[in-house]
Amino acid sequence: MAVYEGIDCDPRNLHYVTCCPANNRQCQVQFFATLGHRYWLVLEGVRSIIPLKIAYGFDPRVESIHLMPGRAVALTSSIAPAVIYTLQATTNLQTNLQSWSNLLTTRLTTNSALSFLDTNAPNLNWRFYRIVPGP
Repeated sequence: MAVYEGIDCDPRNLHYVTCCPANNRQCQVQFFATLGHRYWLVLEGVRSIIPLKIAYGFDPRVESIHLMPGRAVALTSSIAPAVIYTLQATTNLQTNLQSWSNLLTTRLTTNSALSFLDTNAPNLNWRFYRIVPGP
């Protein structure tokens, strides 16, 4: 799947924006859309009669964090499109990307938020959280 930008669908007038390889028939792209521009979604190799489902919008952010009795941490995200997201945590922001561990992978439903109770938080001095797209 690829995204192009241009005023019409003539390939000579389209400008490449981004693309991603399909993985398990799923693909997610991210780009900053500009007001007033037209974007074209290009699919290759689609030979199925299965309907195409498209979700668009933005990634959720951690909206609230509450320290619960016993020092467990309750997190809630903002509302986001109905796609797969992974909640990750780390105890050190200065290390590499491999230091993030997956706490939860879920597919949000339409107009829903991610909620999670981190019962391992009491065993740590500090913990940082983020929500990333995909599994």
